[in-house]
Amino acid sequence: MSDRNKTILLEANAAIAEGKNERFLSFCADDMEWTFVGEKTLKGKEAVRQWMATAYVEPPKFMVTNLIAEGDFITALGDITMKDEDGKAAHYSYCDVWRFRSGKIAELKAFVIKTDFKREQPDLDFRRNRIILQDKVALVTDGTSGIGRATAIAYAQQQAKVVVGRRIDEGEETVKNAKTEHRFPATHNRSIPYDPA
Repeated sequence: MSDRNKTILLEANAAIAEGKNERFLSFCADDMEWTFVGEKTLKGKEAVRQWMATAYVEPPKFMVTNLIAEGDFITALGDITMKDEDGKAAHYSYCDVWRFRSGKIAELKAFVIKTDFKREQPDLDFRRNRIILQDKVALVTDGTSGIGRATAIAYAQQQAKVVVGRRIDEGEETVKNAKTEHRFPATHNRSIPYDPA
């Protein structure tokens, strides 16, 4: 369950980074609650949609430094940069506690602190990071499902050459479907069968 929830959260976060708020909301329960601790609580998917329409006019840039899953909960630690009311970049550190119910995001408690931190690390804009990963080779073991699949997809979207390990009993068709579904460049990505025993 934890791995499935991690995959859902990674895909939901990727949707936010790409400015696809409706895709993010497709991962959420209709009655979800999103609490900014010490500030406000948004109740229901529609309230979250309205908040995102004003807060995420431009997709935020974020980096998850730790992702910890247990049962129905995932805790994400990281940094986020987004435009403030004046259109200037504002930097925040956050700890998000996500609760899942029946494969959907049911609740978020967001502990967010504004910082003066100016990122000296690589820019978190996924489109710019392609330069960093272009022509690099990533080996993802057991990359046909769950977190391994999400990782392989993320690397491929950043134009890395991805080698996906798959169980012998998983057909090449599984990898071909993932390539087609996520537009992996066929010439850059391969799968290698292995025996998990």
